[in-house]
Amino acid sequence: MENPFVFDRPNNVSVEQFIKFYIKENIYTRFLESTRNILLIGVRGSGKTSTLRYYSFPVQYANPEVKNKFDVVGIHIPSKHPLFSKREYLLYENNNKKSVVVEHFLCINIISCICETFIDSSANLDLTKDIEELILKNLSFILESDFPVGMPLFNSVKLFLNKEANASQRKLNNEDFESFIDFAFSFNNTVIPFLEQLKNIPKLKNSHFSLFFDDIQDLGSIHQEIINSWVSYRDNKLFSFKVATADIKPSFVTSTGGVILEGHDFVKIDLTRRIFNKDSEFNKFARDVISKRLNIAKIDVSVDEFLSESESFEKGLQEGREKAREKANEKYPNPKKTQIGDYVAKYGRAIYFRERNSKANVPIYSGFETLVDVSTGVIRNLLTPLYYMYEKQLANSSSDTVTQIPPNIQRDIILNRSETFWEKIKDIDSEIENCSEELGKKINNFFNQLIIYLKKRLKNEDISEPRALNFIVSQVSNEEEQKQIDEIINASLRSTLLYKRMVGHKATGIKIPLYVPNRIMLPVYGLDSHGQYSHFPITAKAFLDAAIRNKEIPFFADEDDANDNQLELLF
Repeated sequence: MENPFVFDRPNNVSVEQFIKFYIKENIYTRFLESTRNILLIGVRGSGKTSTLRYYSFPVQYANPEVKNKFDVVGIHIPSKHPLFSKREYLLYENNNKKSVVVEHFLCINIISCICETFIDSSANLDLTKDIEELILKNLSFILESDFPVGMPLFNSVKLFLNKEANASQRKLNNEDFESFIDFAFSFNNTVIPFLEQLKNIPKLKNSHFSLFFDDIQDLGSIHQEIINSWVSYRDNKLFSFKVATADIKPSFVTSTGGVILEGHDFVKIDLTRRIFNKDSEFNKFARDVISKRLNIAKIDVSVDEFLSESESFEKGLQEGREKAREKANEKYPNPKKTQIGDYVAKYGRAIYFRERNSKANVPIYSGFETLVDVSTGVIRNLLTPLYYMYEKQLANSSSDTVTQIPPNIQRDIILNRSETFWEKIKDIDSEIENCSEELGKKINNFFNQLIIYLKKRLKNEDISEPRALNFIVSQVSNEEEQKQIDEIINASLRSTLLYKRMVGHKATGIKIPLYVPNRIMLPVYGLDSHGQYSHFPITAKAFLDAAIRNKEIPFFADEDDANDNQLELLF
């Protein structure tokens, strides 16, 4: 039986399989189906590419739930396309020349992706030979170029683009910029006319073209500035842009030095809100994803039955809640409203983890809620351990079907993923680009000290938020300190050791980054991966002392009094 939790890159899955497994998030639908410009922000593995692919034309056309298949035609444009990696623009020091070269290859890539979209689905357009000839004739006139004959429209245009890309590269490598610029493509002189010509196809006559740029954080700053310039265009009747990025704080600068504005030029959809949210948004989404995959695999059990919680784990948590209730009754003999319940919610889990025998094995991490916790709100982090759990249970079973993942299997895989994660941290200098051995040592030091700090925090009986996992960096004295911190933080973000959210201080309104550790690092140390909707500060000095000198992060039991509930998420 095929593992229902296999998680592959969205573009590697057939359209039919993709439609079958994809969970549509209705909260974003009206934006992504609109003709507005959209900025989609999400960390790696959060579902950006899946979201864009779902709204692309091949998927929308094949999806029986979509009625108006030609109203908005989505074109998926991956940033890892070979044409995006063209480096000829680096031959020039002049920024204007660089911009011309980059825009030229961007335009070739866009039209190439449009052709690829329709080559496999041209039959859906009911194209006639007369219409194809008309479009090619008009394009030949507009671009002053000849197109290959004897082949379908989009194959002909694609072949022409391949020739143009090669010719452009030769001219630039031979420093023949003057010859190149005479025929250089721009969005206005190439992409827009091409889209306008597609309107000659009856089924596309009233279509709006939505250009989906995926993972633009992988592009150079000059590429992003040009795309931002296109986003700033006021007329959205013919086309719009849906831009996905893993950069939590992307650049909005245009190639002319201006900026695009949220609400004016684009609408922002933030998938990272799942990472740090006291509501159950990701919890519900995760449950829907697992439930759908169980249904597809014809496994007729609920999510909670499939991922049952260990009795000892459940019993231990319950005992912790009961002890917390006893303490609350002593602390509040005349309780007001929800004082008792709030105290139990804050301290019940902490008491269980705090009072466990230090010589005992780590808790039997299990249950749906635990799996959601260790995923840190990232769908890839949810499905990967599920895949290995299913495989291990299938190997251990005499049956060819799996109807439940026993708690001990869940624990084994979670601990294995946690151990693997720490191996990744230890070898971080070889895991990501531009990470020196010295930087790798700083990252290792910091995360080792962070774990020591979290253990102290959990065991402290006086602190108001003992299970807080998220932190801010405070009291940065100068630019040099900030530069050193940023180097460590940015490498940690690139390797998903940390996630970042922008938050605003309620009193001052100042925006600051909130850092969320990847919670899969916690189980191997017996820590509570559930966490609390709270944060704690680490001063810049303490951060650098931990990273550079491997010194313990100072712990102050009264730190929460000044920081509790002072931050709010910016959506």
